Amino acid sequence: MQQNKLKVKSGPRPFPPKNFVKGIVPKKQLGQNFIISKGFVQKFVKFCSLKPSDLVIEIGPGLGALTFDLAKRAKKVIGIEIDSRLAFILQKDIKAKGLDNVFVLNENALNFQFSIFNFQSISNFQFSNYKVVGNLPFSSGVAMLMKFLESDNPPKTITIILQKEVGQRIISKTPKMEKLGVFCQMLSKPKILDLVKKGNFYPQPKIDSAIIQFKDIQKDLKKTFKNGVASIEYQLLSKIINSGFGAPRKTLLNNLSQGLNLSKEQTNQWLLENKISPSSRAEALSLNDWLCLAKSFQYFSFILLPTGNRHKF
Repeated sequence: MQQNKLKVKSGPRPFPPKNFVKGIVPKKQLGQNFIISKGFVQKFVKFCSLKPSDLVIEIGPGLGALTFDLAKRAKKVIGIEIDSRLAFILQKDIKAKGLDNVFVLNENALNFQFSIFNFQSISNFQFSNYKVVGNLPFSSGVAMLMKFLESDNPPKTITIILQKEVGQRIISKTPKMEKLGVFCQMLSKPKILDLVKKGNFYPQPKIDSAIIQFKDIQKDLKKTFKNGVASIEYQLLSKIINSGFGAPRKTLLNNLSQGLNLSKEQTNQWLLENKISPSSRAEALSLNDWLCLAKSFQYFSFILLPTGNRHKF
């Protein structure tokens, strides 16, 4: 599906449904925008392509707009909800419905460790892979996405709702490639499945959203780097990409020499050896260009690699 052919679907007017929980005021600081269209819920769940054997991790289940439909199709659904008010209400609804395949954790998804041990201990569920879904908050959605894409236990697929503008950045192409697009496409195969009118949410956001799906997570990366995201090579690749996009208006020569603490002479030679013009900008480079730069960096391995959160999008 080409970006310029996507059509924004119409949605209901921006007011809460009659059955919206009384007394619940959306928290702006958490980026809460609740799904209020049942038709949209059915469409989204269908896009998730769930199987009866699937373990689903839902980020930000809120009041359960997606949760119960997901539970009908998957073997187990684990919701990670940061808002204690919503987690309490959702747990009550789950109990009232008598569902034994839905579990809710009152946790911050950004801080939660998504390891095999965690899943087995909280759900008593044996699994080899899992799928991530969710209506991600505008404020921290990209950080959550990168957490899963770079996880040492990555999901099989990710199907999420993010701002339309973020979705377009994720699938961007040269010569206007975004840094977010480089990382997402290096780590997976992303695709915008549909665009969604802002009227499908309460409170109504100022911009439309997109349903984005990520498949083959880390599959190609592990073919390139044996240990995937845990490898020194990937850490170096991340450092090079982040440095290349350091200042949008600067050339690669300036950004890379400054970000990697190299002389301009060294950087110029390195770029030319990879058939990349030193005067070009990061947005013009392909995924293969970045990989070539990382692989040819053997003479500059003295660089101190970053630790912790490396990305700023």
